[in-house]
Amino acid sequence: MMERYRLMIEGADGHIHREEDWGRHQLAHPVNKVHKAHYLMFNIECGQTALDELVGAFRFNDAVLRYLVIKRDKAITEVSFMAKTRAEEKAKEAQAAEAEAVRAKAAEAARAAAAKESARAEKEAPSDQVATADSGAPVAESAAEDSAKKSANADANESGEDSAENAADEGVAATVDEPGEDFAEDAADETSAKKEES
Repeated sequence: MMERYRLMIEGADGHIHREEDWGRHQLAHPVNKVHKAHYLMFNIECGQTALDELVGAFRFNDAVLRYLVIKRDKAITEVSFMAKTRAEEKAKEAQAAEAEAVRAKAAEAARAAAAKESARAEKEAPSDQVATADSGAPVAESAAEDSAKKSANADANESGEDSAENAADEGVAATVDEPGEDFAEDAADETSAKKEES
């Protein structure tokens, strides 16, 4: 499409002073149920017949939603504000992509170094930390985990409540007593204790 308009202008002995592609932007309001559009800008110098032909091409092209033709006394050739901001955005995106690539390389190097360190630590680990179970298979279980399980089981046994987790650790089935049953048992124990005293 751009090439066709360019040929139209140059074929009528016109001259293009500035041509900018501003990219896709949000429209201020929907036009024909379209919310985003691609913006282009031409600063041209041509005769009235070439300009009329160009405006007719804009008017009868369905891809062109809106157009604006402004007559100026002299040609404007410097870069527009929209083109400057677009160039700045592209530069920022390129810098961000480059920084992300550097971060990714650093993270990969850190992961590789950690993997090497853990492999070296496994090789250097003393063999007395590995205990054997009854079946003779090696079991690597830390003393902290053992003491945590034992203290949890002791707490559960002292309070008289078995949780499903503790029972699962011990490998036995757990049952939950109804609150009324505990009360009835406690009351029966108290009455038998009173009978024994008297």
